[in-house]
Amino acid sequence: MTRLRIALVIAAALGLIGLAVGASADPRGALHGWLLGFVFISLAPPGALVLMMIARLTSAPWGEDFGPQLRSMAAAAPWLFVLGLPVAILLAWTYPWATPGGAPAQLRLYLSPGPFLARAVVAIAGWSALAFLVRRGRFGQGVAALGLVFQAIVLCIIPNDWVLSLRPGWTTTDVGMLFLTLEVAFPAAAILLFGPPRPTRSSDDIAGFLIAGVLGLIYMTFVAWLVDWYGDLPDRAGWWLAHLVAGRWTMITAAFAVGALVFASLGFGRRYRLAGGLALAAIAIFSIWLLSPNLGALPWLVAPAGLVFHAAALGLVVTTALGRGLAAHV
Repeated sequence: MTRLRIALVIAAALGLIGLAVGASADPRGALHGWLLGFVFISLAPPGALVLMMIARLTSAPWGEDFGPQLRSMAAAAPWLFVLGLPVAILLAWTYPWATPGGAPAQLRLYLSPGPFLARAVVAIAGWSALAFLVRRGRFGQGVAALGLVFQAIVLCIIPNDWVLSLRPGWTTTDVGMLFLTLEVAFPAAAILLFGPPRPTRSSDDIAGFLIAGVLGLIYMTFVAWLVDWYGDLPDRAGWWLAHLVAGRWTMITAAFAVGALVFASLGFGRRYRLAGGLALAAIAIFSIWLLSPNLGALPWLVAPAGLVFHAAALGLVVTTALGRGLAAHV
């Protein structure tokens, strides 16, 4: 076992211990911490698939150069079934609408456990099927085009289900594009962080995706707040208030500040690994802010613990798939 995998195992164990300690004092808060980590890593498999589909349709050389890394991240898609199981079993502890009478009357048919779980299964199964086709070498341009259409539809549903439905009845039209930027930025940041340190043309292309993802995240979040807040929309402003109280404005400020450092690290010296690490940190902080009103009484324990466990679990899956893929080409 390599040093990296040993470190990942230790990190996963520490994350589980943190979640267990949190659950002893606040079970619901610990479950929301688990959901936070799950949502965070669920960006990687579809994001890797999106980049691979773009590369296949455009015949981009970076798709070949970083193909092993992208395929390994996509291979983690089936594991989302396993990591999402605690949330599915304890759905009523996680989402207020899952309890009788918890959803608004006009949403009770849509926001009910059966349809919710069915939509989640379809999304993860679709990502897993695309990852299987990639592994089998059956990932032609036709499959890539259909895959992008599938992902566009999923982005209209899953972010609303997994994140926004924590406040039943609240939604926003740009959440799909917001999550698309996160999905593109996540694998791009991981590739730059763990990839070759020397600048290459393909690395520059991946850095471009990272800049686009971070810039899109900052822009769309700011515009959504600007429209809801200054548009004098009380029903929408309440969502922002819930995310700004109790000092949580510091989280979104920190996420945007770290995101700005990504531009600096790429614009002055092309420090790829630094940019990748900063971008992943910004996405993690943004994810904590996004779900922070639902983290329970111990947010500073369960939120990092949930992120650490799921990130380590994702790392173990990706490194295993990457090792097998490289061995198969030796």
